[in-house]
Amino acid sequence: MGLSVFCAVLALCLGAGSVTATNCPDGWTSHQEFCFLLMKETYNWFDAKSACETLGGYLAEDLDDSRHQFLNGLIRTHGFTYSYTWIGLQDFAEESVFVWSHSKERAYPTFWAPSEPQDKGGEEDCVALYNGGWIDNNCEDGRAHFICEAEAAEEEGPGEPIG
Repeated sequence: MGLSVFCAVLALCLGAGSVTATNCPDGWTSHQEFCFLLMKETYNWFDAKSACETLGGYLAEDLDDSRHQFLNGLIRTHGFTYSYTWIGLQDFAEESVFVWSHSKERAYPTFWAPSEPQDKGGEEDCVALYNGGWIDNNCEDGRAHFICEAEAAEEEGPGEPIG
């Protein structure tokens, strides 16, 4: 076996030079090792949550500044800046204590729009993005676009990242 072939085989066995690539299904967009899909249909929050679960994901969690900018950019790209877009945040268990429906973690930091949350009529328990900020809205009666999130698949091996 030649020296270059031996070195290549040794590198493969030891994992040297392996690259991890994140992959998203067709139509999904990758960000921070997660995949996101903006749905153009408008559903109530519960139906949007169910639709994301059917696709193998969950309603998006807007967890930090980078993701907040990414989600708002995705919305702008599709022309939905001034439309409601559901995310996976709700306060079902305790009023004004907003929790992510997937991770069950309390929302921090928060990106509330001015004068929000309002909880009009005691009926606004679900959160949507609107014009760059969070607004609370009626989960059952409100209709909005929505963003699904899923963990990106990882492939390990030699070579360049895929995608």
